[in-house]
Order: sequence, then C-alpha cells, then structure tokens
Amino acid sequence: MGQGKPMGRGTTLLPLLITWCFMVASVQSTFNITTILDGYTNFSVLNRLLSSSGIATEINDRQSLTLLAVSDDTLNAFINSNQNADAVKVADLLRFHVLLQFFSMDQLKALPTTYFSSYTTLLQTTGKAIYNGEESKLNIYNTLQNGILIGPALPGAASNATVVANITSSGVDISIMQISNILIPVGFSINGGDLMQVLMGFYHYNTFIRLLNATGVTDALAAMQGQGLTVFAPTDAAFSALSKPVESLPEDEQKLLMEYHVIKSYLSLDSFKHLVDSPLQTLAATLATKGYKLSVTGLLLQTGIVNVTIGDVLEDANPVAMYSVDSVLLPADLFSAADVPPSETAPAPLPKTNSKSNGTTPQAPSSTGSPVPVKNGAPAASTGTSGSALVLLLSLVFLIM
Repeated sequence: MGQGKPMGRGTTLLPLLITWCFMVASVQSTFNITTILDGYTNFSVLNRLLSSSGIATEINDRQSLTLLAVSDDTLNAFINSNQNADAVKVADLLRFHVLLQFFSMDQLKALPTTYFSSYTTLLQTTGKAIYNGEESKLNIYNTLQNGILIGPALPGAASNATVVANITSSGVDISIMQISNILIPVGFSINGGDLMQVLMGFYHYNTFIRLLNATGVTDALAAMQGQGLTVFAPTDAAFSALSKPVESLPEDEQKLLMEYHVIKSYLSLDSFKHLVDSPLQTLAATLATKGYKLSVTGLLLQTGIVNVTIGDVLEDANPVAMYSVDSVLLPADLFSAADVPPSETAPAPLPKTNSKSNGTTPQAPSSTGSPVPVKNGAPAASTGTSGSALVLLLSLVFLIM
C-alpha cells in the first residue's frame, strides 16, 4: 500500500490564512443607525437630527458604542424652547449622547452599586479644548432604588437621566438605550456662546480678556458676532513671553494689536487647511490703516514678525470661531524683529506651492484631545485597508501553494 504525499507547509497554513483573510475583510460597518431608527417611529426626530448634523455618519464609522436615545416628545419640547439653537452646538449635544462603549441592559445592571463608573462620549473626539477632559464624560450610576441613572461627570449637572429601556442591540457593535431626558454638559449653552464667557471658562486667557476690555474691542466683538468673525486668543504665557508688556504701547496701538487678533469672517478649522499664502483682513485693517494683514497657510499664521500655529478650538459655532494660539500675533505694522525674543522670530517663509508642485499644507501639532478611534485602526477617509490586506494575503496563499 503506497504512502500518501506528506502534508506540506503550504497545506497547513492555507486554512489559517484563508480564515484570517475573511476576518480582516469582515471588519466593516455592520450597522446603519439611520436604518435602525427608521423602525422606531418614536425616535424620528432624533433620527432626523443625527442625519442632518452628520453625527449619523460618525456613529456608522465606529464599532462598539451605545446611543442614548431621547423620545420625540422630549426632543420636540427641547427644540421649541431653543428656537435659536446653533447647529454646531446641536451636533455637540448629540455627540454627548453617544457612549464609546457597548452596553446591554444586563451589563448596565451588572455595574457596581457602591460607586459610579465614568465613560467617554463621542463629544471628546471633536478635539475641542473645552471637551478634552471630564466635560465630555458621563457617569453611570447603578442604584438599587432608582434604577440606572446617567449624568455628566462634572459636578454641578442640572439632573441625571434614567435609563428607560433597551430599544435594540446588534451583537457588540451598537446598543440603543432610551433615556428619560436630554443630557446637558455642565456649562454648555445650546445657543452661540458669548466669546468673553467662553474665554473666562478656560482660566488661561486673563491677559487677553483684560486687554480686550481695556481697549474697547470687546464691544466690537459683541456687535460683530452675528456677522461672522474668527478670534485668535493668545494664552497668558504668550503675553508673559513678550520682551515688554503690551501696556507699554500707546493706547491706540494696544487697540490695534487686539484687533489684529480678529478676522472679519467665520473660518472653520477645516477652512484654514485649504488656504495657501492667503492674506486675511483683520479687524485692525480699516480704510485708515490699510496694512495689518495676516497671511495664512494651512494652520500657520504669518505676521511677518512671528509664525504661529493655530492650537485648540475654543469655540466653533458658525458664524463665530475662536482658536487658541501660544504666541501673540505681532503685526509688522507695529513691531520689528528686535521686539521679539530670538527664539520666537519668524523663520524663512514657506515655499509657495502651485498646481504643478506637490507642496503640502503644514499641519498643526496633534491636538491635546484624545485621538479619534476609527474602525480598522485607520483614518475614516481610508476605505481600502481591508481590501488591500485581503489581496496581499491571497497572493501569499498562492505563493505558498
């Protein structure tokens, strides 16, 4: 009786490789939140808001999360009492109702009853400085008397919401829990916020606030908020690093310096990323003062004296935006290189790019916020990761065979 051919290495690895190929290929979106909510008429308002704000797409791009759903009656009452709600703020509020962890009802009931547990929401992934810490988290309380309660992690929350029911769940990808009322982050305003109030909430912009008030620029900002503006807010440390205090300047120059930190139009962070060597008109640039332009390339602000990278998003509620900067913007109309410490003088201008070059727009350093986790461990814009891996692995299979 003849012996069979010994099993080769390729024969041994083939089943494992094929299995792994299908595992890689299967890490795709397994749900569509819009389609799921279409089956529940009591959540049609929530479904509409998620779609119109783009949050539905953010949810669909993730795995293992819990949506805290509020009924139509509750949402309609909230909308009717906030007729002037800002669209950006509405989107952030919706993100606050998405836990970046899957919970079934059994898992919630299994949480400790002696202490609360704190969990991150989708709000933290915006990268906005105001939501980098506990502000974007929710506490879950497993109480014996009142059931499961959920509320903002920061002290001072108006109220907690009660988990009413588990609407549906899909494996360990998504769970939808109905809650009794809307969750509002501590200090959150659904309407476009007053810029001075926003600044005071961070505790690191006292010098800027004082100078805005002293020069009267605060009144100009208040008058312009409905028309569109963008503010660059230097930190207290930025002012301390100057070779001489701003107060040593004549009063009219102090005012011009503060106005130089204001652009007379709304610019989202994404808008900056598309600008290349673009001169922007600041509030300081009037018919009487034709200078005071600010050149922008990507997230890099160039005054001719210093180059400064845009930092954290402090406020983004169209038509108003405000960003942190770690250096004072010194216009060449008022200052010279001698006024700036050597370590802060502007480097040589960046080479200009055109349609024939491969120049790239400089990007800001990574935000202090948590990185945005996405499926497959790749940026959401990338769509070919799993497919490429599958092709590569199948090629290896045929080589081994």
